[in-house]
Amino acid sequence: MENRNFAIQCLFVAWAIGIISYGLATKYDPELFSRFGSLIVLFAVIAEFSLLQNRFSYLNECLRNYGGFDAGTIGETQPEERHKKQEIMAHITVAAGTFFWGFGDLLVAMPNK
Repeated sequence: MENRNFAIQCLFVAWAIGIISYGLATKYDPELFSRFGSLIVLFAVIAEFSLLQNRFSYLNECLRNYGGFDAGTIGETQPEERHKKQEIMAHITVAAGTFFWGFGDLLVAMPNK
């Protein structure tokens, strides 16, 4: 059985890591923020994979129930609005995490200069 909240939980963990690591980086070492960026990306990619698996499962279920795609059933295969929003949030998290991973130490060091 699939956990519909797994992706959102991964995204929550990713952003929590980002916030906590920013606080640690401002207090101890600016490089901590960029190093934790890799974990942000990891959890965001896990969320994206989970969302992709959920979409494939949904499409597979639609195919099984309706016997294939035709003009009358194609609209019923679109994901829920919630799923679309989670996908967008996962894309944003991957992009932000990658940016933090590459330039996070510079972002934290700037205010101190």
